Amino acid sequence: SVIFDAAYHTCEVFAVVFRFVMNGEIQQRLVKFTLINRPLTGDDTAKLLIETISNYYRVTLDDVIALVHDRAAVNMSAYNGLRPILPFCQDIGCFSHLLNNTGEQMLVPVATEFFSHWTYLLNISAKAKTLWRSIAGISALSYCKTRWWSNWEVFHQLIVYWGSVLEFLDTVDFATQSVSKLRSIISNQERQLLLELATIEDFAMPLVQATYVLEGDGLLCLESQEIITELQKKMDSFNTGRQWCHEHPKDCVLQFIGYPMLCT
Repeated sequence: SVIFDAAYHTCEVFAVVFRFVMNGEIQQRLVKFTLINRPLTGDDTAKLLIETISNYYRVTLDDVIALVHDRAAVNMSAYNGLRPILPFCQDIGCFSHLLNNTGEQMLVPVATEFFSHWTYLLNISAKAKTLWRSIAGISALSYCKTRWWSNWEVFHQLIVYWGSVLEFLDTVDFATQSVSKLRSIISNQERQLLLELATIEDFAMPLVQATYVLEGDGLLCLESQEIITELQKKMDSFNTGRQWCHEHPKDCVLQFIGYPMLCT
């Protein structure tokens, strides 16, 4: 199987890994690592893969049984371009990214709005960052738009340091527009906000932890199976809890309102 990916920072970094069986043991080798001064297209990626597989290492194309990659559009385009000449090749998307994107499907409108104003304020204002650090004793977390688990880490910090969030918003006397929006949400929708934050905390944590594990290196198929089984148990438990909340709405809200206090 051929594993490939590229990431752009100061330049495009492209890497290819071969995974194969030798003497009855699974082997893995980094066979290409190159820096390119421009972003790659799907066609560029396909050409680099063919050069690496066929021209440089002389691997017969019929022997390539899988292309492993994340679901970025460029990588999908590269696979689609190579499919006609790789007759026995399976398309294997990144399982950790699949779990990572699950959290994007959560319907938590109040928490999402609060998150948007909060991260905007902490990202643009050095004074806000300094004030938050002085109150909470920890730096405010940032997030990556293409990695949902980093959003969850910000949500997690909000609920763990909820007391500090309230103190921060009582103290801050600048960035009036953003702060007024955050204060308005707490004044008018605090119960719903805390309910959604608690739901994000408990529901998404298993998904995030699984993503951490599966972002690692090596043969992860057995771990993936164990993680799927464990996640299924947790989702079943969550569904049972959701049914209880429908049957006991007042008790459910009161329980979740106290959740941040248990975290601090």
